[in-house]
Amino acid sequence: MPVIPMAAEDKAWLEEEPKKYKFAQEDEFVKAVNYLMKYAEDDRKCDKAQEEDGPLDKEFEENMEEINEMLENAPANTLTLCRMGGMSAIMSLLATSTVPAVRLRVVRLFAMITRNNKKVQ
Repeated sequence: MPVIPMAAEDKAWLEEEPKKYKFAQEDEFVKAVNYLMKYAEDDRKCDKAQEEDGPLDKEFEENMEEINEMLENAPANTLTLCRMGGMSAIMSLLATSTVPAVRLRVVRLFAMITRNNKKVQ
């Protein structure tokens, strides 16, 4: 699949926008999104030892469950996730992860976040 380079203006916005907001680091949702972003960063660097056809990493699965639950209970959390930079992590995992189970889990999260949500779309 060809990779379309991101416009410099869009990349700058994605990097700077999350810096405008402060989040309570002790919040469980914030912790789960931070884990997702770290997981995506490790995946890009190939630091994550996740087997392609093995079971999902337990910590990844737990954090994805936490994010899903918090989005179902409080749909406004979709904007929080985006403002934290979580959408960049989701897009990165969709594009670069070699683990089908990770991509499946992340595409479901992407669908949940963007479904009927004009602000996120």
